[in-house]
Amino acid sequence: MLFKSDKPGPVFIAPHSTVSLLSISRGDVMSELVTSRLVKSIGGIGIVSTVPRKGGYGIDYFREAASMEEAVSMFNAFESNDYDAMQEFEKKYSFFARDGEEYLEKMNAYNQFWTTIETLAPKKPFFVIIHTQAARMKNFPSLLDVATLSGRWIDERVAKEAVDKVCISNQKLINSLKDELKKYSTYWAAIHLKSSILYRFKKFDITCLRGSIKTELINDIKRASRLLGKDYETMMKDLIWEKYLEIIQECIDNCDFAVTYQNTFDGRSGEKRIGRLLDKCGGSAISLETSAFLNEIYPKISVKLVEDIINYIVRKEKLKGFERFVKCDANG
Repeated sequence: MLFKSDKPGPVFIAPHSTVSLLSISRGDVMSELVTSRLVKSIGGIGIVSTVPRKGGYGIDYFREAASMEEAVSMFNAFESNDYDAMQEFEKKYSFFARDGEEYLEKMNAYNQFWTTIETLAPKKPFFVIIHTQAARMKNFPSLLDVATLSGRWIDERVAKEAVDKVCISNQKLINSLKDELKKYSTYWAAIHLKSSILYRFKKFDITCLRGSIKTELINDIKRASRLLGKDYETMMKDLIWEKYLEIIQECIDNCDFAVTYQNTFDGRSGEKRIGRLLDKCGGSAISLETSAFLNEIYPKISVKLVEDIINYIVRKEKLKGFERFVKCDANG
């Protein structure tokens, strides 16, 4: 999906679709809505994936493509529900395939996505990658997370300044959303997460879980233990579903939600793919984990937070360019 504006602006990339062909689960919720509104308000172009990210039909455009041999061999793990093997593969690679023909079809789609971006990007582009983070404990207290691959994509100091400024200027608004965030987070857990767990594993039992579902649930409790100042092992002992929901609510009550810097994601999973994009096109990039809660319930607020981050960075980068020009002119 392509969005274009008559105004110059960033190149917005939403590599993970909301759509999912997996039972129950969803992808990067409303990333296409946020991207389209950003193009309309700021300018530039937006390239959005409408392809599911995971599963037998999925393509994760943010990660590197595996070799044909690796991709085809992993299809057996998918068919046998080997969740641990799939988790390790999907940390690094874009897709798996049932045979060589399907591999070539997916590889063609993968290459077309990135070739489109490279072709449409202006000179010295500013790439803004739009992701969505679920409203779950492992992502608390973030309602928008900014990543720069620790300064390798853009000046880290400027990005951190932007986060601080935007957080302070929007803190009252963010604080006003806490009650509704609690309702949304517990609803998401009760409907989407629990249903997904029961569909795959038949019961909520940490010893029975496998793959990314187990890893993310463990990360939920680890983050909760830090936020609440409680012992992780004690919280995990005899963890039942009702206790898990209580921990969510307790975390929200005790959290100061905010715009954050590399709280959820530091950019490493896209290091190779975005690195090659910058090598070819030049320019700079940031990656943003928007909030599923804001995207679905308050999309205007989600867009505003992103706009504020982008506007601050663009102003600072223009000022740096002017300072370099003045220094060069003064030195003759």
